[in-house]
Amino acid sequence: MKVITFSIGARWCAMAVDQLVEILPGRELLSLPSNGPNGDAPGGMDTVGMIDYRGKAIPVRRLHLDQSGHAGGDREQSDGPQRRRFLVLGGGPPKALEVNRVGAVVELDDQSIQPSGEVGLADHPVIAGVCRLNDAYAFVINGAALTEDRGVAGGRGGVRGASNG
Repeated sequence: MKVITFSIGARWCAMAVDQLVEILPGRELLSLPSNGPNGDAPGGMDTVGMIDYRGKAIPVRRLHLDQSGHAGGDREQSDGPQRRRFLVLGGGPPKALEVNRVGAVVELDDQSIQPSGEVGLADHPVIAGVCRLNDAYAFVINGAALTEDRGVAGGRGGVRGASNG
């Protein structure tokens, strides 16, 4: 399976390229008004804003992969708004995933991916498993789960109950 590699904060991830529509360079993110405290646990996902995509506003998702519940620290200070990238995802109305860096397209043997249940992440809403990239582990992201709207209340919140497949 061909995957695109990318980082969210300090964590490397991989996602099947057939779930990807386009990679967009940094651009203005229109933040959404808050509906009160965000109760997401670490590992959750928020819809944090909108970007212009071919003349239409599409929602931007931010995936939290560290224990503090943040996507790798203060992105505006560390990378700057022009360094972040947006992965536009297919499988329904377009949505984007905010990432820090985009790596390369690589070939992964399906047998090299450990399912999320084998590593204690069976209940994670978007992590399908883990794999080795170079000398480190990377999360394998289920792009289809990122595009689901279940559990996203008022434009903010985590996706709950998405499949890991």
